[in-house]
Amino acid sequence: MLRKFFFFFLLFISILRISSDDQKLDVFACKFLKDAKLKSSDVKVVKIAVFKNSFPSSLIDNILKCIPSEISTFVIDFSTEKSMKLQLEKSSIVVMIADDINYLQLYEALKSSILNHMAKFLILTSSKNTKLSKTAAENFPQLGIFNFAIIHSENSSIFTTISNHFTNTSSTEQLKPLTEKLFPDKLKNLNGYHYRIIVHHLMSYSLINEENSDFVAKNRYLIDIICQLQNAKVDYNILPSVNVFDTIEQLEMLINNRQMDLTLSEPLKMSIEGSRVITFEEKALCAIAPYGQKPKDVIRIFIDGWFLGALGISFLSVMIIWRLYQNRGAVESHWEIFFILFKFLHGQSSEIKRKNRKILLFMMQLIIFMMLVLNTVYQGFITSHEISKYYGEKKIKSIDELLVRNDLEISVGINADIMMEINENYQAKKAKGDVKFVSTYIYIIENLDIYSNVIIIGRCDLLDHYIWALTEPTHYLVPQNIYPTFVSLDGGYLNPFIDKIQEIQHRAFDSGLTIAWKSFYILEKFGSLKENFISINLNMEEILVDFIIKLLAYFYCFCVFVFLLEIFYSNLSWKFAKLLSNVNKGERMKKIRSHLTLRRRHKVRPIDI
Repeated sequence: MLRKFFFFFLLFISILRISSDDQKLDVFACKFLKDAKLKSSDVKVVKIAVFKNSFPSSLIDNILKCIPSEISTFVIDFSTEKSMKLQLEKSSIVVMIADDINYLQLYEALKSSILNHMAKFLILTSSKNTKLSKTAAENFPQLGIFNFAIIHSENSSIFTTISNHFTNTSSTEQLKPLTEKLFPDKLKNLNGYHYRIIVHHLMSYSLINEENSDFVAKNRYLIDIICQLQNAKVDYNILPSVNVFDTIEQLEMLINNRQMDLTLSEPLKMSIEGSRVITFEEKALCAIAPYGQKPKDVIRIFIDGWFLGALGISFLSVMIIWRLYQNRGAVESHWEIFFILFKFLHGQSSEIKRKNRKILLFMMQLIIFMMLVLNTVYQGFITSHEISKYYGEKKIKSIDELLVRNDLEISVGINADIMMEINENYQAKKAKGDVKFVSTYIYIIENLDIYSNVIIIGRCDLLDHYIWALTEPTHYLVPQNIYPTFVSLDGGYLNPFIDKIQEIQHRAFDSGLTIAWKSFYILEKFGSLKENFISINLNMEEILVDFIIKLLAYFYCFCVFVFLLEIFYSNLSWKFAKLLSNVNKGERMKKIRSHLTLRRRHKVRPIDI
């Protein structure tokens, strides 16, 4: 009898203790839900029972009383159904009540469920098995559950099992103050984590340079910036295999061993289910076209071969005209004109007749004037032609306009995956042999300086990389048919990295930060590149020097023209004065003759003339 009493007494005490522990869990859960400041979030209460009705239903009722009536609440009982898919995509808080954690049952349920990976999971359990809690905590991140806390009550105290997914460790600690530190929100703190990024050669979205193990890929700049903002590091690993099946096998092995977070290459069809990040890109066909030939240095134009040739031709022309004019006798030899030029330039007199000397002096002045005029016309014509051609290239807005140009020797280097996207105009020109097919590889544009007359067609993201990498603006990008598209990137099992990339990708795309971040990353990698329109197309110093030289040339030509007018005027005035003197002399002779006649007739006294 005493033994039975003692047995029932222990059972009663254990029930009271369990009730007190349950009450502790009630208080904790209610305080947590109250501090969560629920507004319109969905709350789901999941009952996980290994033994049917082994867990008190009063705990569930007490928790439901703490949730406001306007909040959507769902109760799922695993003890009544063997398999169940949980629709948790809209739930911000999930409360799980379990007498013991059946990890296999929970894994199968959550594996096929739609989860909100930003949700907070509160797991209340009566299990005192700390090792089991640690095992579950270490494996929850594989299910996509990161913000979670496993709570159990023992001896009127609350204990929680906290895990660190990045270091693969977990610990059980006693909670004294019930604070928000229960959920440190691991998704906002990625400090010290090494993201493992895989890039393979089967790429439509990446460009690999095997010489220095560098590569360019879509969204690489985004990942690098996220790592900088989150104080994390990133490790890029390039797979050496180029075979499709070998690459898929390597990726599946990396995913199974959880050694890969994301791949920046083209998605492949694998037999296992991983995860994918949806990125928003602009799919477009672009071309790299060379600028027009940059205007030459105006100082060099003044003394280049064409200018000297023009001067020589003008000199010979004047000499021939002079020889034809002086048909005989005036100049003994055609070399004498060079002697006269030498004497004239040195300010010395020539030992020839005065009449011929004046003519030669006038011819030398005419030669100098012609040289200056030809120089000015030559500079103006050549420079204006080069500038108009240089700026004319800037007006090209589409690939069609580039392909119909006749002043460019068109060669097109394209990627094989965009062959079908090239317009009909290109296909027609290629069929006629007007367009040369250079290569299917994009490496031909690594040194753009040697392609002064080549148009390169390819994906905009790859071509844009080379434009930004140019130290001097020799080429520019011509976009065509730009339209938004979705690009999915393969990843491993769900982890904070995938969710963080997806979240920031959405926000960056919606707010227009993607272009700004891309510019920031490229500028940081390749150095600062001036965006000044004048400096990119034509330096202001070149324009100023060209203007000053031409202004001086026109001023000097004007002075020479005035000087020639003075010469003409002096010659005309001398001839007019001579003519007047001849007229006056004739009138005086008439007076003398008339006076002599009168004197002879009338014997008049001589007059004073």
